[in-house]
Formats: sequence, structure tokens, C-alpha cells
Amino acid sequence: EYKSELKFLNKKGKEIDISEFTMPYTEVDVLVPVNQSKTVNVVAQFANVPEAYKTATISHTLSHQALEIEGTKEALNKIDVLLLDPIDFKEISPENSTFKIKLNLPTGVTSTNGVTEIEVKIDMSGYSSKTLNVSDFKIINQKGSVSAETAYKSVTVVGPKSVISQITGKDIFIECDM
Repeated sequence: EYKSELKFLNKKGKEIDISEFTMPYTEVDVLVPVNQSKTVNVVAQFANVPEAYKTATISHTLSHQALEIEGTKEALNKIDVLLLDPIDFKEISPENSTFKIKLNLPTGVTSTNGVTEIEVKIDMSGYSSKTLNVSDFKIINQKGSVSAETAYKSVTVVGPKSVISQITGKDIFIECDM
């Protein structure tokens, strides 16, 4: 908080003599909120991760590894790391491996350099995708007279090239939970 004497200026910025005026106040209290800043790491998150990848590191790069953010001391104290919204593993493929994730900063917190999104590039070298026709359907929990018709279904699988090159439609089955 800061006390300041009132001064009146004309439109050219020159001070006006107010000796002929009566003013109820000659000083004002000015409160200037001061923001603080800090640098925090940016962390990508993933959803629907297959069991084989839950303990492994998913190789990726970020357009910004860390960001300087600013805001009130109280708001910044609540932020240790910037967690990005999760990337759905079902959306990742060799053809679709770069994602732009919008930053979700708390109210009153901003990026000091104006960054509003982070680009996440997933390393898909050594991976491929393959679309297979699957005809093996397993029906489970079928109740009463409920029936299901089965036909071919196209399924796209993504994985290491050495594994994907060996897979055929006969290696995969579709489980239908009725």
C-alpha cells in the first residue's frame, strides 16, 4: 500500500494549479498488486495406456520443457509442475504422433512469454500400423435370447515394426460383452 498526493493534469500532461479548488481529499491510498514469477516443468500425460507401456517411458519431446509463469504468490505456491491434458493413447499412430495441447493455467496465472499451447511429439521411430480384417468374435455374458451377428471387422493395430509385420487377422479376436 502506498500513499500518494493527488495531482491534476491537463490533456497535455501538465500539472494544473488547484489552489482555487476545494478538494475533500489531498491524498489517496494506492494498492498495487505485485505478481511473482517462477519457472515450472511441463509434463505430458497419457490416457488409455496399454499395460505394456504403463511402466515404460513413452519417448516424446515437448516444444517447451519448462515455462516461466507469473501470478499472485498464493496462486504460484499451488503450482509445482504444469500437467498437460492427457493424450489419448488410442489416437497415437505413426501417422498421428504430434499433438498440440492447450495450457490450462489457473485463473490469474499467465505464461510470461505468451505460450498458450505445448506441442508434444511422440517418437514413433521403429513403430508401424497395420489394418487387419478380424473375423474371430468371442461373445461373453450372453443372457437369454439376446443374440449377436458377427462379421468381419477392420481393426488397426500399432506397435513395434518387428511385431506388427508378423501379425495377421487370425492372431486377433474381438470380445463382445453382452
